Amino acid sequence: MHINWFEFNDSTYGISIDRTYFDKINLLVGVSGAGKTIILRVLSSYIDLIRKGNSVKNECNFKMNFTVDTVSSVDTYEWSISTTQSSLVDKVTGNTAGYIVTKVELLSNGKMLFARDNNKLEISGYNSLPKIPLDKSTIAVFKDDNLFKDINKAFVSVIGLDEQINAYIEVPKEFYDEAFIVAKENMMSYEHMALYMSLLPLVVRLGIARSVYAEKFNMYMDKLKEIFPYISDVKIRLSKSTQKYVIVLCLQDDVEVEQDRISSGIIKTMNVLAYLYFIAQNALIIVDEVENSLGINCLDDVIESIDCSVYEQNNQAILSSHHPYIINAVDSSKWRIVSQENGHITTKSANEVGIDSKNRDGFFELINFLKRNAI
Repeated sequence: MHINWFEFNDSTYGISIDRTYFDKINLLVGVSGAGKTIILRVLSSYIDLIRKGNSVKNECNFKMNFTVDTVSSVDTYEWSISTTQSSLVDKVTGNTAGYIVTKVELLSNGKMLFARDNNKLEISGYNSLPKIPLDKSTIAVFKDDNLFKDINKAFVSVIGLDEQINAYIEVPKEFYDEAFIVAKENMMSYEHMALYMSLLPLVVRLGIARSVYAEKFNMYMDKLKEIFPYISDVKIRLSKSTQKYVIVLCLQDDVEVEQDRISSGIIKTMNVLAYLYFIAQNALIIVDEVENSLGINCLDDVIESIDCSVYEQNNQAILSSHHPYIINAVDSSKWRIVSQENGHITTKSANEVGIDSKNRDGFFELINFLKRNAI
């Protein structure tokens, strides 16, 4: 899935985001507090309405235009959803959080695919439909229907913020064994396996990749060793102290380091690389402050790997950064310069603010622009 643009207006928290356009690679830049993280969190949370079937949690209007590229077609969709605060209790889910979906529309290549007004639902090709939970996305409810299978698969392929936060946990033996059995016994295609793995903690992804996709795992290890030459191997095993599955780094002179003693920079690098090497095609990855915890020796390789994933697998990356190296490493034509005033967030391209994409000192031009405009 590639997001073309989105816009957002939130009455609960007093935040609005003007229509923001995206390319294949996008780097959100701007001063601290400009709204970069808000943009990424809004995108992740509304994607999760479909991806995870989450309930709505605020009063807002959200609209997104996105493209789904399949073997047989390339389709452009426009999805809009409106929510409101309500005292209604959803009898299906028992949700009393106070927010419900009031209106949803989904257009496919300009043609209405479905429309929902409160609990009145019209879907192309259906004469009668069941009532659906008031706090859920229609697409999430009908995710197994052929009409929405390509859309659902596209949303599942997204690597959002929550997955990255939860990626580093150690996992109980029962969880690891069950995930491994599902992966090995269901004989999934690589594309389905990549979607399945994207939802799992890093320790499980690496274990499955090493066992099931040795060639890809070896490519992953080659890149990891290129960045950290002192790492000779990565193992997955039960920790004697916690009885949970953990990552173990094998270093020179037979030294082994368990997960709780691995530096945050190495773990984050391993995690980002794992997403990129074991990701599905036509997927989207969202990374906030990509430089966080990474040493200067990692930055070049991580950006290069993101770039390769985007262009070799037709993926999309939406990133944010404050780091001058990252900002200069990404062509300024891919920047989205973010500013905020009283909760109103806007984005502009480098060209719109007069920054020349051919200037090798683009970061300093950006700093000067931010100082001049105090955004």
